[in-house]
Amino acid sequence: MTPDDETPAEKTFADTSLRDELLQAELALNKKDFASALSTLRTCWLNNPYDLRIVQLLSLLMKENGLDELAEHLDKLGSDVEILKFDAQMLFDTGFKLLDIRLPDLAAMLFTRVLELVEDEATVHYELGFALMQMHQWEKAIPHFLKAAKNGDDFDTRLNLVVCYTLLRNASKAADMIGGMSELVDKPEHEKELTHRRIVAKRLMQHEKKTKLSARDWMYILYGTLLINQNFASSSLSKITKSLVDYSSIASTLLILRGVLDAFGLDFDVIEYYNQTSRPLAEALARLMDLPAQAYLHKEIENQDRALLILTHASDIVGQHTNFVPLSRIRTLFAYGLPTSTVLPVTPDIVGCLAQECIMPWTESFFLQDNETISSENLLPNEMQVAAVDKIIETAGNIESLPNLIQTIQEIIDYYENKKELLIVGNSELFTERPDYTAEVPI
Repeated sequence: MTPDDETPAEKTFADTSLRDELLQAELALNKKDFASALSTLRTCWLNNPYDLRIVQLLSLLMKENGLDELAEHLDKLGSDVEILKFDAQMLFDTGFKLLDIRLPDLAAMLFTRVLELVEDEATVHYELGFALMQMHQWEKAIPHFLKAAKNGDDFDTRLNLVVCYTLLRNASKAADMIGGMSELVDKPEHEKELTHRRIVAKRLMQHEKKTKLSARDWMYILYGTLLINQNFASSSLSKITKSLVDYSSIASTLLILRGVLDAFGLDFDVIEYYNQTSRPLAEALARLMDLPAQAYLHKEIENQDRALLILTHASDIVGQHTNFVPLSRIRTLFAYGLPTSTVLPVTPDIVGCLAQECIMPWTESFFLQDNETISSENLLPNEMQVAAVDKIIETAGNIESLPNLIQTIQEIIDYYENKKELLIVGNSELFTERPDYTAEVPI
């Protein structure tokens, strides 16, 4: 049923419902609850693509967040329904800006409209394909990249096709595209990406007989990362926003980590903590492994000790990430949590679990509102962190001999035994840099 087919009663109900939703969005904007406002307006615009008021409110939201150029584009779109429907250039420019701030569903809506106005424009096909990739709709993205390639093959288009075919487990098509990429390399970044994609293809081939791939499979295939815990590997994975971690989960994760490191002969001289939030994790692991713990000083270890650096969450690394792009035997990177929908410039060597945010019991972050962020002021006093370390050690002592924990450690060891050569951790001879994290975990 189209809007024109609606009965008067249905249209009145729809108009009332939209009016109520826009009122909620305005109230959220006034309270500066931008996350709630965006969520409401995003849904409203997808369901009502030509409503000017929605676009005007989105423009105000973007301006409040300092995105002035995008706000200006939205303001123009929301000024006249004819522009919103038929101005192909303005629709494209707005979609491009929306894609830049990772709102791919809205961008895809606008790019689709542009293609209705300007048929078979290669640039629009490419951007629509990229938006669909961000939405994990790889099968739908492929035809658009193929159309873009017809009007001028280039490395980035081939790369995106490789990624799509890889995530769809079409190894032969991915291999064909990788072959074509090699002819288009013209800068060091291309050579680096080509090498990475060849390794990804090798890892994918190791799983060709497996019916369904798990989170652990994909983390290994795409990034060479060792994943400890698959608790959040479910169909609702992308909806997880935060994880309130308990002491039992922390203790078991650290015990499993210790067991796997020991089995693979990965020895360390020191355990480092990246910040105060991660300090209890590092101090507890150091005690479990009978090693010293120390703060990370944002530089290479001068005495060449081998360090295991602990982060509470992989996103903590943003800002200092250039220090961690090079891979060496000197420092291994462990993040307790890794986001499922946030792109990061570096992928950790080892990950505890998949979660958008890890709230540790020694922070007060669970008292925060959803639109607030964790800061140093929210950390509990040092004596509470000391108590937290003691609690982790006590819990670990109570569970380390449990048969199911021992079995889990062995299962992980068995899983990675024939994959060690292509893991990032312990392989600085093969890998000189850690890969980007593109948040692609298709489960």
